[in-house]
Amino acid sequence: MGPRGRLRKRGLIGLLLCLSLVLGWSSVFAQSSLRFAIEWIDASLYPTVQVYLGVSDILGFPLSGLDKEKFTLEVAGQEITDFEVSPLHNTEQPLAFVLVIDTSGSMEAVSYTKTALEQGVEAAKVFLGKLSPEDQVALIAFSDEVEVIQELTADKSAVETALDSLAPGGGTKLYDAVYQAIEVLEYVPERKVVIFLTDGKESGSSEHDVDSVTQKAVESGVPVYPIGFGDVNSDNLMAIAEASGGYAQIKPDAAVLETGFTTVLNLLHNQTLLRFTSELPADNTEQEFKVTFVHQGETFSSTSSFTTQPYTISIMSPAEREHFSDPILVEASVTPDLRTASVEFFLDGVSFAVVTSPPYQAQVPVDDTNYGDKALKAVATDVNGVTAESQILVTTRPPIIIEFVSHGEGDVLRGAPIIQVEVDALYDLEGVSILVDSKELKSFTEPPFEVEWPLYNVETGKHVLAATAEDGEGNSAREEIQVNVNQSDVQPGDEQETPIAAGPSGDPIIDGGGDLLLDSGINVWIIVAAVAVLAAVLISVGIRRRKGGGKGKDLPGQPILLEVAGRSPGTKWSLMTEDIRLGRQASDNDIPLEGMSASRQMAVIRSTEQGHIIYSLVPDNPVIVNGTPVAQQHALQPGDVITLGDSEFHYQVKDA
Repeated sequence: MGPRGRLRKRGLIGLLLCLSLVLGWSSVFAQSSLRFAIEWIDASLYPTVQVYLGVSDILGFPLSGLDKEKFTLEVAGQEITDFEVSPLHNTEQPLAFVLVIDTSGSMEAVSYTKTALEQGVEAAKVFLGKLSPEDQVALIAFSDEVEVIQELTADKSAVETALDSLAPGGGTKLYDAVYQAIEVLEYVPERKVVIFLTDGKESGSSEHDVDSVTQKAVESGVPVYPIGFGDVNSDNLMAIAEASGGYAQIKPDAAVLETGFTTVLNLLHNQTLLRFTSELPADNTEQEFKVTFVHQGETFSSTSSFTTQPYTISIMSPAEREHFSDPILVEASVTPDLRTASVEFFLDGVSFAVVTSPPYQAQVPVDDTNYGDKALKAVATDVNGVTAESQILVTTRPPIIIEFVSHGEGDVLRGAPIIQVEVDALYDLEGVSILVDSKELKSFTEPPFEVEWPLYNVETGKHVLAATAEDGEGNSAREEIQVNVNQSDVQPGDEQETPIAAGPSGDPIIDGGGDLLLDSGINVWIIVAAVAVLAAVLISVGIRRRKGGGKGKDLPGQPILLEVAGRSPGTKWSLMTEDIRLGRQASDNDIPLEGMSASRQMAVIRSTEQGHIIYSLVPDNPVIVNGTPVAQQHALQPGDVITLGDSEFHYQVKDA
């Protein structure tokens, strides 16, 4: 054969080689003329839903300017007719990559003076240089084993350092490496992408196979972009890429790997955006989404899902039923915050603040002329006009509340009464004083706040009892009552008979025959005996009414109230009488209660054939049984926890 013949033969061989390379490269795409995949669905602004599509030709060039009429959208089997289609060059949305690099022994092969691994590392470094500062990258190497060389990081220099540490050697545990890369990204909020580079086939040592890797990618919503060269299984690479929404590329050799990385980045940055408003309720359920596209007579479809994420707001502080006297900070939390346009705060229906960016905080105003229970509400409005609200009950009140508990306005006092006050303060008390006619009777630094007031030398008539208190915050309070002193027939050493009813003039009401009795000349000893008999009868009746003197014996089979907190913790109160009264005013009740939040006459426990029933006497301040307010009545059961003011009781029946 002559030189010219040899030249023609070489040219023919070269042409055949080029054709084989082209055909080998293109065989990956023989199954479809178009790549069409849902890459990501963003429902963070629900009910607005944004679908990011990857649409490209067989060479990886994105298609743009797609006609809306070519698309069909379905959610939960129902067609969506009102939607938008637009091209999107998306370089702002952060991406999370896992680079999976084959470091098996075959990557040591030299091409153009460099090993395949060296060329792959150089291509990966060029790729890193094109990423945005917010993009994150992890690095996994695989040969006989799979190793995470670098965890997800936005520090690209750290990834480059990790790439420089790679060395070839060993087998090809390909499927396990891709499976682990998907796991790394499974719960990452950013758009997730796996790019894996290999020059060979699975060596058979992986625990996973192509089917389990494909299933994992689909379930996790992680697209896989294989870049293969050399002796690879192109069918398996294509199967993983198509099922996951990725894109497979087969290159002739390692020298052109850089173009493979560039193609992936172009596909990720150039997308088609579908946007629609869902009419499904925001009930936190997963809904299937399907999009169909017709191109040049061929139909393509892709399916994914999104969650109908509810829009909620919660008041984090103050706490439910919190008491305060000064303006207090209210703070609300909104989910998802990304959707929030504004948060407005209301107190009893009146707006007092609008906040348009986190943190959603404001000062709750306090009107010192209008203390009481208030409805505190926060209303969030999202970018779609959807609203969510949260409301709690709080109480505004004076910083210090003083109450006379031993006597009331207009009471008649005799002998040496005990003057007792209760002070309810939000801050630590510095001092409390009890005064009579502006003169201090006694001062205190801690409870109990009570003092004896001997009246033997006190002028009969009206007097002003006052109590003052100051706290460590500079707040002060004063409470006054007017009482009547009547010492006309009381001698030193006599016990106080207080309080007694007073007439219109302020004088005590005495039985009309009382004076006649004293003047009749009846022997004083007869009077004493009669009084003693009467007292015995009254005491007997009182014992039956007031629970055997107040505190019951622990008798088997008998119901009791065990006082856990209050004035007498540990006391076991008997319930063997018909009616037992409970209230803050000790003189009017069988069981006295602790705290200003308790009413003077708050409840009655009645013994019936069906058992004991507790009745709330004050509708606005009900008894609480097992954490639930009792509007009218409640049949007590053993183990019930009863809360009245600051007192707590347990209803018990001892075993016989």
